[in-house]
Amino acid sequence: MKRFFFVLLLAIFISPLIFSEEFSFDDPKWKLNGKIRIPKVPENCISGAWNGNDYVYGGSFSPSFWNKHLVLDVKGGNLSLSGILSLMNNPTLSSVVSPFSTADKTVRELKASLPDGSSFSSRQALYSSIKIDGGKAFPASLSSSVLYTDEETYVFSSALKVKAPGNLFLDFQASAGSSVLDDRKSDSWFSDKGFFRECDRKSVLSIQGAVRKESFSMLFSDIVYSDGFGQFMSVYRADSVWKYGSVSAVWNPSHGLRTFSGKELDESLFIKVNLQDQKKLNGKIPFFFKYGLTVFSQSNLSEKEDVLKAALGFRLFCVLASLSGNLQGEFKIRPEEDKTFAVIWKKATVSSSGTWYFSAVQPTLKGSFWLSPSEDYLSWKSGETVSLVLNISSSPSASFSLSGTVNQNSWQYKNAELESGISLKYKSKFLDFSGKVSWSIEFSQ
Repeated sequence: MKRFFFVLLLAIFISPLIFSEEFSFDDPKWKLNGKIRIPKVPENCISGAWNGNDYVYGGSFSPSFWNKHLVLDVKGGNLSLSGILSLMNNPTLSSVVSPFSTADKTVRELKASLPDGSSFSSRQALYSSIKIDGGKAFPASLSSSVLYTDEETYVFSSALKVKAPGNLFLDFQASAGSSVLDDRKSDSWFSDKGFFRECDRKSVLSIQGAVRKESFSMLFSDIVYSDGFGQFMSVYRADSVWKYGSVSAVWNPSHGLRTFSGKELDESLFIKVNLQDQKKLNGKIPFFFKYGLTVFSQSNLSEKEDVLKAALGFRLFCVLASLSGNLQGEFKIRPEEDKTFAVIWKKATVSSSGTWYFSAVQPTLKGSFWLSPSEDYLSWKSGETVSLVLNISSSPSASFSLSGTVNQNSWQYKNAELESGISLKYKSKFLDFSGKVSWSIEFSQ
C-alpha cells in the first residue's frame, strides 16, 4: 500500500513537468492568528488574525458566579456566528455525503466565536449570553443570547434543557431575528420607482423541540420566514439519531422562499439516511473496524430533476495507525414522457487515506480519483489528487503539507496544480499563536 501511494505521488508530481507547456506561480499566502488570555480567567481573551490582505479582531469577557451556576458571556469584533443562525440562513440538508455523517441530536443555540484565522468576516458583531444551571437541586438549564451586527441584524435566542426521570432529556429552543432586506437592485419584487420602500426589513422565527436518551434522539424544527409584506413561509425539519445511524428530512412546501441570508429556495424535499456500525477485532493490538453508508436525495418539487448521492466507506484503526477508504457516487433522476425515470450518472469518486501515529511525527497520506461523464457518455472528465501531511508533535507544533492534482479531458492531459504549506502553532499559559504560509504552482497546456 505504501509503495503504491509513493508511485502515484511521484507520477502526479512529475507528469505536469513533462506534459505542460506553461505554468504560473502564485504569490505566497500568509495567515497569522494570535490570542492573549488573562491569567486565571482563560475565557477572557483578545484574539486577532491577519491573512496578508485583511485583518480581523475580537475580544471576550466571560465572568461566572455562584460556583459557575450563572455564566455571562460577552463578545465583540469580527465574530464567527453559528448555531441556530446557520439554520436560519440555510435550513436545508448539506449535500456533502460522508459514510459517517450524523444528524443533529439537540436544539441549536445562538453561538459566536472569536476569529481564529480560518475565516475572515468583515462583519462587525456584538454578542452577549447568560446561562443559568440549576445543578443537582434542579436538573435544568436556561440560556438566552442576543446578537447585533453592523448590517442592522438582530437575533434573540433562548433555550431550555431539562433532565427528566429515566435518564430522559427534554430540550426546547425559540429564536427570532430581523434584518434589512437585500439590496433592491438584486431583488425582483422591488420596483425601481420604490413603491414598497416602507417594507425594508425581513424577519424569521425558529422553534425547536428535542427528546434525547443515551442511544436515541428525536429533534423537530419549524423555521418561519417573513418577507416584510405580510407573507409567511415555513420550512419543516426532523432529525433522528440512534445507535446504528441517523435520518434527517427537510420539507419546504413554499415556492420562492427566501431565507434569512437571502438564499432563495423552491419547493423541495431533502432526505439523508446514514447507517454505520463498529466492530472490535481482538489481537495483540486491538483494532476497530468501522463501516458506514450514507444516501442523500433532493427532490425539486417544482422542477423535473432530482439529485441522488451516496457514500460507502470504512475505517480501520488502532493506537498505531488508521486506514480508511471511501466510494462516492452522484446521480440525476429525470422523469421521461413514458412515465419512467432516467438515471443519469454524474460523478464517481474513490479515495483512501492512511495515518501513522509515531511519537514525534504523524504522517498522513491521501489519494483520490474522480470521474465525470457527459450526458451522452461520449466525453469524460477525470482527475487525481495525492497529498502528504506531516504533523510534528512538539512545542511549538508544526505541520507540512504537499499535494498534487492532475485533471484530464477525455483522458487527455488538461492542467495540474501543486500546492504546499507550512504551519506553526504555539500555546502557553497566556498566549496562543499560529501561523501558516502556503503557495501553489499551476500548469497548463
